[in-house]
Amino acid sequence: MLTPLPDMTTLFDQLGLDSSQDAIDAFFSHHHLGQGEDVSEADFLSFEQRLTLTRMRDDDAEWAELVDTMESLLHKNS
Repeated sequence: MLTPLPDMTTLFDQLGLDSSQDAIDAFFSHHHLGQGEDVSEADFLSFEQRLTLTRMRDDDAEWAELVDTMESLLHKNS
């Protein structure tokens, strides 16, 4: 059985964040990472959320790509 690739909605669900498109858009509008800052250091995420992102990046290639995309979007407007 094939499982669908994770997307930003499922990532937000996994993090316990509102996963509606409006909420995702607002998240990226209101939160930014400083130059060189890793998403695992983001002070606007809880310890558990940062740990989850770190584990996703370290343990699962499909999730790692999505975590990298999230980090890239958080750097985009910094």
